[in-house]
Amino acid sequence: MIRVVSYIAIIFISFVLQTSVFPMMTFLQTTPNIMLILTFTFAILRGREEGLIVGVICGLLMDFGSGGLIGFYGLFYMFIGYLTGFLSQHINEDTPIVPIVLSVVCEMLFHSYVFIFR
Repeated sequence: MIRVVSYIAIIFISFVLQTSVFPMMTFLQTTPNIMLILTFTFAILRGREEGLIVGVICGLLMDFGSGGLIGFYGLFYMFIGYLTGFLSQHINEDTPIVPIVLSVVCEMLFHSYVFIFR
């Protein structure tokens, strides 16, 4: 129960930071995608089921926050959470470069998804 409450608090705080604080603090006209980083992190650390659940929640929050089509971000974040969680079983914890590369790949997939379908 404590884990669920802490997940919800972390997701809510990340959503508030991404939608209200970070757009005012841009660096070279870019802002970090905290919800994608959160989904990726939970999937790497906790596995594909929790990555999928956190991805759906983060994606739906982003859908409600953007005012666009409901499920657009939810579907992608769910996919990223599940895929990264699936790959986390095969990642050796001794090599720190693999999560960094996966993070870059996830970010590139996200921007490609938004560019193609928006």
